[in-house]
Amino acid sequence: MQVIWNKKAIEQLDDILEFSRKEFGERIAQKLYVHFMNYDSLLTHNPLLGIVEPLLLNRKLTYRSIVIHKRFKMVYYFRESSQSLHIAAIWDTRREPRNQARNLK
Repeated sequence: MQVIWNKKAIEQLDDILEFSRKEFGERIAQKLYVHFMNYDSLLTHNPLLGIVEPLLLNRKLTYRSIVIHKRFKMVYYFRESSQSLHIAAIWDTRREPRNQARNLK
């Protein structure tokens, strides 16, 4: 199965890692990156693992989310026809969820 990160999700991950690098050091940022990639891999084998994201029910696609760290949630959708998993966003669980949902295009 192919995993596709959209541009916004890549930017969000880069921002998270850069902040972690500055605040906590390279080793912690690297561990966090590995943690994200482990979930990326886990979802390729279990694409329906995440819950259907309640704030995105009104969308054409069925978005799912999975908490991957106490501060981050990965939002994605699965296209069964092409057997592809699309990472749409990384949400900061400390921020207002409705605002984050509005920003997801």
